Amino acid sequence: MIFPEEDEGKSLTTLGDVAAKQQPQQHSIRATELMVQILELGSGTGLVGIAAAVTLGANVTVTDLPHVIPNLQFNVNANADVVAQKGGTVNVAPLRWGEDDDMEVIGREFDLVLASDVVHHDHLFEPLIQTLRFLLKGGVKRKLSL
Repeated sequence: MIFPEEDEGKSLTTLGDVAAKQQPQQHSIRATELMVQILELGSGTGLVGIAAAVTLGANVTVTDLPHVIPNLQFNVNANADVVAQKGGTVNVAPLRWGEDDDMEVIGREFDLVLASDVVHHDHLFEPLIQTLRFLLKGGVKRKLSL
């Protein structure tokens, strides 16, 4: 759910009791087998990344533009207990697509890249492609999910 907070101009994303109590179906990847490293591009409120951390017990890095980071961090903090109970972690980092400095800080150590509904303007395609090329280089088989 997303609840606007008028005073701070932020939105709070919580998974709620129902989602937190649900037992995930058997997945081929679980934290007890291997801590899956996930990168989410254009995370917005962080709901997808937080849900991935809870469902898979994964280490998720949620990213977005620098001006989005305070709200993203707020939502991650609000869900930290549920994420921890399920064995996952969520980290927050700014990422401007195509910016070498940002991409170097993020690194390439991810098993899965998530992105959904992230390109709203044509001029963002090339920076997104540059970022994906950077993430997928290195000779290691990676999974990309758009």
